[in-house]
Amino acid sequence: MNWWQNLQRGPQPLPPPRIYHREQWAGVLQGAEPGVEWRAEWTVVWWVEGSQGSHPAPASIAAVAIRDRAAPLARAEGVSIDMMQHVLAAELGHLKPITVGSPVWVGAENVHVELTEYSAALLLQRRERVAELAEIAHLRENVLSDLPHAVLWWLRRSGYNVEDALQKEAVFKQLIRIVSAEQTAQPWALRLAEALGEAMPGLEPQNRWDVFDQIQRLMKGYGHEGAADELARHLA
Repeated sequence: MNWWQNLQRGPQPLPPPRIYHREQWAGVLQGAEPGVEWRAEWTVVWWVEGSQGSHPAPASIAAVAIRDRAAPLARAEGVSIDMMQHVLAAELGHLKPITVGSPVWVGAENVHVELTEYSAALLLQRRERVAELAEIAHLRENVLSDLPHAVLWWLRRSGYNVEDALQKEAVFKQLIRIVSAEQTAQPWALRLAEALGEAMPGLEPQNRWDVFDQIQRLMKGYGHEGAADELARHLA
């Protein structure tokens, strides 16, 4: 339609303005690791294209839709608190229809996310445990594997005090013998842990402890509370 036809038609009515609705939402999102949760809150922003009467509860639909968009993002691995804040704010800030062709559009403003106190403490505990396991593995596999490695390790730590290292030769030999000795009377929990390690070579310490956690849950699920506690005691 050209400008002359537009002029003949006269002024046309403007489309109705969009009416944006805003409601606060707060809740918990599951993180990437078991037991880790994010405490999240934001302002749900939504508007309905066309007649609002076609949806009996558009506010509820909008709240559920924006949470569904946030859930897979919260489960991303290796994301810091600050980065999670930016990821959620960037993704949820876009107004999008809740489904293809839906008249309900939804987004979020004022996004704020943080780890719950329990989750922050749990992650710190797991990081400390992973570091401890890595140190133990290093001592067993590299340092106390034989006398030369043990002596060189101690020289490095003692500022290359040769006399001190020579005086501890007998101690190193005894430690190497203890570490490398075959333990014939190991508890079943330790034998299970070793068997899992052999079955899954190269498994990272964090993933290994996640496997142990799942085994404990299975034991409890089948009513073997005592066995689950025994496993936890020997792996602590």
